[in-house]
Amino acid sequence: MTATEARSPSWLERLNRPIDAAGLAAFRIAFGALMLFAVARFVARGWVQELYLAPSFHFTYHSFE
Repeated sequence: MTATEARSPSWLERLNRPIDAAGLAAFRIAFGALMLFAVARFVARGWVQELYLAPSFHFTYHSFE
């Protein structure tokens, strides 16, 4: 290899180079909005009371009654 030939970066160099965090921030905002919508819908329809608080039988672990 001569000094004028372009060398492709190794996998370690590619892992260590800085990247823009805007994509991760957008994903986290969208995911948080989706989860907020899901929780609000769950509470508004009364599913929390119906599925988690109202059942008379709850599974227990041995020695944790």
